[in-house]
Amino acid sequence: MWEEMMQGEKICYVKPRRAIRRLKAADEENITAYIYGVSGCGKTELVMRYLKNRKYTLFNAGLVTVEELREIKVSKQRKTVVINSLHDMAMQNDTEEIREANIELVAREDVWLILSGRCAVPPWLTAVRYREVFYVIGEQELLFDEDQADQYIAMTGMIFSEEQLAKEKAYCVGMPIGWSITNSVYWQMRMGQDEKDVTKPFSDEEYRTMVGEALSQMWDYLEYHVYDRWEISIQEFLMEVAIVEDFTVYMAEMITGRNDVESLLGRIQWIGNFMDIVRNGSETVYKLRNQMRISMIRRLRRKYTKEQIRKLYENAGLYYQLPPYTALGFKDNNGTYVNKYNLRYMKVSQESLGISWRKGDTFEVSVEGFYKDYDKIPLSVVDGIPLTCKGNDYGVIGNELLTSTAQGRSYGAEILVKWLIAKKLNLASSFTLFKSEYRNDKESEYIASAWDNRYIFNLRGTYNLPRQWSVGMKVSCIGGAPYTPYDEEKSSLVSAWDAQGKAYYDYSKYNKERLPAFAQVDLRIDKTFYLKHCMLGFYLDLQNITVSKLKQQDVLMSTGIIENPEAPADSQHYKMKRLKQSSGTLLPTLGITFEY
Repeated sequence: MWEEMMQGEKICYVKPRRAIRRLKAADEENITAYIYGVSGCGKTELVMRYLKNRKYTLFNAGLVTVEELREIKVSKQRKTVVINSLHDMAMQNDTEEIREANIELVAREDVWLILSGRCAVPPWLTAVRYREVFYVIGEQELLFDEDQADQYIAMTGMIFSEEQLAKEKAYCVGMPIGWSITNSVYWQMRMGQDEKDVTKPFSDEEYRTMVGEALSQMWDYLEYHVYDRWEISIQEFLMEVAIVEDFTVYMAEMITGRNDVESLLGRIQWIGNFMDIVRNGSETVYKLRNQMRISMIRRLRRKYTKEQIRKLYENAGLYYQLPPYTALGFKDNNGTYVNKYNLRYMKVSQESLGISWRKGDTFEVSVEGFYKDYDKIPLSVVDGIPLTCKGNDYGVIGNELLTSTAQGRSYGAEILVKWLIAKKLNLASSFTLFKSEYRNDKESEYIASAWDNRYIFNLRGTYNLPRQWSVGMKVSCIGGAPYTPYDEEKSSLVSAWDAQGKAYYDYSKYNKERLPAFAQVDLRIDKTFYLKHCMLGFYLDLQNITVSKLKQQDVLMSTGIIENPEAPADSQHYKMKRLKQSSGTLLPTLGITFEY
């Protein structure tokens, strides 16, 4: 960790112990070190501090030339070379040649290379990283933890109340630049105060003033030293998508009206570690980190008109999606793709309104009401049921003739509660009460969808024990899903069963029945060991410790035995049977985590 602040002649510096150990190991083993993290996390200061008593050559990746890199002569004596701000390489005209020159340095035995940038190891370095082996020092190894924050505060002489201290740690999120700015503003405000006042925490009003000034300086730092150096297209894109908490490529295209979103996202990942990426199956979700999002919203309000901002929110409220591919691939008897050109994009609009209340950083409760409107939903022509109402059959039965006439809606309210007790017990709970309905067209009545469970409850808790032990528990409960009963009379007819090979639903009672509710309790125990150069963890995860059973609708099956063989062929019935469907078992998992 790095931080400097002059208090008189005193220089305050908190070492990032783990980062230094890894840098030292890379030095001793002559292995390339790659250091990354957002601007202000202390990458450059770490390197400068470590190398302060030795000779080294320093280059800025945005300014260095190929000739300068290749002029480093081969010698018997090892040289230390630092290439800083690797993210600026994208600004170079001869980027590819510079990349090759970097790779050449990685392979040299007479050069110890230190690379630093804002993003994780870029794709062009991935192959050489595993071939030559890198010591990677990430952002988390540079940020302040609780102990380091306390150490820094003690060294600088800042005095906070317990509540103010908790808020400061939340505001700074471990960022050295955040603590540095806080220290600067703090002592500026202390100037001119009486000696007695300096030994007491700020009043609530004074503290709010300090926080406001510190945050303003933080935003200004990011504005002028980071964001203003980016190309305009990237600045505008990030400002526009900042209005939502997370987004997909399609949603970003909807909000911004751009058709080069994927290309922009690739460049954004390269210029900085400002975005979290979560892959959920085939879908990739992007989320701006909180400080980045706040800063971008701040820029948006300053640079865009109210009308422009309102338009962005309108775009964000509309989300268009293609119908399922099974539907688009359906052919009629003539081999024509009848759905491919007739089906419309499905459309969703959403409105929400909520309030929240927070007490310090230990308790928060929020209530939000929502309403979603669905339009242009594919409707099965055969049975007159919207595809999205068919539950587990959705996407399978979609290979049929469809029309885009169905509509839907879902509405309800969600309550969220977060509670931190004594900094050891962390509780989070949510309760959602909702209704989900669809109809065939504007003239039809709404009926319950297959997803109309009515309520969902979740409670999560983690308790941190001494010696790096922790225990976590999750309680989940969901209401019973609706289902459509079988038409047993029709299903048992020999002619009907032989024609379809499965039971027929009674669509006059569509989703009139409900399955039982389901609840599950999970338990997890973790133990972590911090060793010299690594972290080793063990965990025991017990899912469904109550061995609860999730019940599904019984399957109606033919036994193949005709009950009335003497009857006419069109009146004969099979003897039927029901097969119970339920799932749920205790699932234990013993795992090991290792970080080097």
